[in-house]
Parts: sequence; structure tokens; C-alpha cells
Amino acid sequence: MDAFSEANALLSSALTFEAGHAEARRLRAELHWKRCLDAEEAGDEKEMRVHRAVVERYNDGPLDALLKGDGTLSVRTRAYPCRCLVEGRTVLPEEPGDLGYHPFSGRALDGMKGAEGLPELEPKAPVHLKVHAAGCRPEAVPGADVWLWRYEEIGRLLMPTTTPGGDPGAAAPVDAVFAADSPFRPRGPGIHLGKTPVGRRALPMGSYLLIVSRDGFDPIRCTVTIQRCCTRCNGRRPRGGPTGGRSRSEGIWTSGGATSSVRSRTGWGLAPWRNSFPTNRPTACAAWAGTSATRV
Repeated sequence: MDAFSEANALLSSALTFEAGHAEARRLRAELHWKRCLDAEEAGDEKEMRVHRAVVERYNDGPLDALLKGDGTLSVRTRAYPCRCLVEGRTVLPEEPGDLGYHPFSGRALDGMKGAEGLPELEPKAPVHLKVHAAGCRPEAVPGADVWLWRYEEIGRLLMPTTTPGGDPGAAAPVDAVFAADSPFRPRGPGIHLGKTPVGRRALPMGSYLLIVSRDGFDPIRCTVTIQRCCTRCNGRRPRGGPTGGRSRSEGIWTSGGATSSVRSRTGWGLAPWRNSFPTNRPTACAAWAGTSATRV
């Protein structure tokens, strides 16, 4: 019998004799809460519901906030004042590196066995690229308007929807960040959160879409994940970029690495994503090398 089963049996026995025992009720709720979180992280909805039902039965208040799971969202806007992504700069052969790998060859920079990549593709002389230098730093750009939509499942698709009761404010520049025929265009006008910096705002757990717009900058869209009692969001605004591309703001994304792969360093988790400009159409490596906005 494992420790969980043994503790659960003892607590169940104790509560059989004294159903209102406060300490036993608290311990049993906490015991199943840990299992509920493990199941939630693993994506096992059936197991999560089983443990949550036990928690709700024995929780007398201490776990109310965790069960509700509301998080908070705050939004700041920043931009790089440099011209690295517009005019480019000279990059030395030893500089390129992103997320621990060389972007030209795929070689692991720490020498990980099995991830040697193709070193012959790495430049042997300085090259001109549209990338940031290690010393580039963003600066605050206040006064950007922010609109929010919540993702809901509609017809087996996650669609940005407008939560009832919010103030839409002025019309959001949806056409600037979504194609006219995109099936993922937001439903409704969204909720206007105000101008940045936007202070902490309580939101239920879930996934959200933000559209951010300010004079002098192209409007951008970015996604936000509100996890249980915390916030995960994107923050920085890239400047410049290739024609035919979409800006992808810096922030946190969900990484589902396969631990059996020699190129995967971790399993599921959260990882940083740097400013980049994914292209809307396939492009040759040579063209991408001249327009990539991945910071080195």
C-alpha cells in the first residue's frame, strides 16, 4: 500500500467515527487536492474530477480560493529602441544561439551528445542579420490600448469570445491582426482593459486573446494563459520585421517536449519565447536568414 492509500484509509476510518473532526477533514481535503493538481497537470480530467469531488466534500474553507482558481492579469508594453530588426547588424560567427541551439545548424551549444547538428552550415565569417545583440534592452512604451477576449470551445475550435458585461470602449483594430476570412477572428467587440500599464485584474482560469494598439506602432495580438491563482502573459513588442510575416510577442509558452528525444531537454512545462516574426508563407533558408528576428 502506498503512502497516499494508507493515509487516505486512516483518515476515512477516523471520519467514519467522527465525521465533523476538523483536522481530519482538512488533511483529507489537502491530500486529495495534491492528487487533483497532479491529474490536472497530466490532463487526466476523469481523475481530476474524482479528487476534486472529495476536496469539495471535506474542504471547510482553506481551499476555497484554490478551488475557484482565479488569477490576475497585468499588462505592460515595451519596445526596443534600436534598429537591429529593421536595418540589421553584423553578427560574428560565435554569436548565434537560441534556446540552447545554433539556429543555422541545430547544434546544441552545450555539446549535448546526439545533438551535434550540421556544423558545416554555420557561418565561418561575420554575416549581416536582422537580430538583436545581447545588450539590446526594451524600454517602456506606455499608453497602448488593450482589448481582451476569452477563448471558448465553439464547434470543436477554441474561439476568442467577448465576456458579457464588459466595456468594449473604442473599436479594436481586429482587421489589422486578423485576415478578413480567418475562422479565428474574435467574436464580439472584446473588453477594453484601458491603456498600459494595466494594473492587476482578476480573471478566471483559462486562455485569453489580447489585442494591443498604440500610435506609432503596428497593432499586435498575443495570447495569455491564466493558470490556477497566477498569471502567464506575453509582454514585449517587437519593432520591424520581414514583409509577409506576423509578429510574435515575447512571453511564456507551453512546451511539450518529448523526453525520449535527444534534442528535448525537458518534458511538459512552461518556457520563454523571444520576439520573432513567423512567416505567413514558406520561405527559403537564405531569405529567412536575412529577416529572422530571433535574438541571439
